[in-house]
Amino acid sequence: MTKLLEQAVLALQGLPEVEQDAFAQEILDRLEEEAEWERLVASEASQRWLAEEAVRVREDIEKGRVTPLDEQLLLDGLASGEPEETTEQYWEDRKAEAHDRIRQNR
Repeated sequence: MTKLLEQAVLALQGLPEVEQDAFAQEILDRLEEEAEWERLVASEASQRWLAEEAVRVREDIEKGRVTPLDEQLLLDGLASGEPEETTEQYWEDRKAEAHDRIRQNR
């Protein structure tokens, strides 16, 4: 166990059991989501789709049909009047959406 995880466990020990269980369930849910994501991505169908998409994306790049993500996020933010979203936040949001779809299809 890492030192940071040890610190977290020590901090949780001071909480009421209900809160400890809530944190524990969050951790277990997250681990299950990660495992499900790995299974999904590792499937033959997913690998085939990813390979096909990679070919399509390379073609789009070569033909100039794409805008770099950071540039597109800035343009989208300016057009919508909302604050600019970071690339990291963009991918976290996409991952969360994918996790939601996985849960809905169980």
